[in-house]
Amino acid sequence: MKGKFYVLTFLLIGLFALGSKCLTFHTGPLPTGLWGAEHWEMTVYDDSTAFLEGDCAHGDVLVPIEAVEGDVFFELDLVSEIMVPDPPVYPAFFEGRLIGRSLKGTLTVNGADTPLEVRLGQDGRLFKCL
Repeated sequence: MKGKFYVLTFLLIGLFALGSKCLTFHTGPLPTGLWGAEHWEMTVYDDSTAFLEGDCAHGDVLVPIEAVEGDVFFELDLVSEIMVPDPPVYPAFFEGRLIGRSLKGTLTVNGADTPLEVRLGQDGRLFKCL
């Protein structure tokens, strides 16, 4: 009976150690390249700034984007692409998680929340406003 207890304890410790290794998240600059999904495309430059484009708006992230244990936050001004002489500009911020090659979270634009998820190495599929 004692032998089974030791084996079970050893297995549980091993699983815990393996699980804690799997639960580490990225800390540092967001990887450069094209990030995309339906309705969104983001280009992250070598200096970790970015250009974000959606179906009906676009904007520049002027401060380098950093992940801290997988948490990502950035601010930008989104310029409406609706065809008017003086297009409106909306303050926006993103708050979410970087997990592997996916960035998933919420983009808050002028106080309204919208989901935003993009994947590194994937083109955006935009449906541009007229």
